Amino acid sequence: MFFQSCFLSDFIIDCLFLFRGLFFILLFFILYSLENVIIYKTLI
Repeated sequence: MFFQSCFLSDFIIDCLFLFRGLFFILLFFILYSLENVIIYKTLI
């Protein structure tokens, strides 16, 4: 039972790290896209 709970907590921590990484990538991508749109609109 102890090993199972340990495995579960490790799994949750891994998932949180993975989701945090994906979230940062998504956030960076959105900011990058917005910056490009703003630059594009100022050029026209």
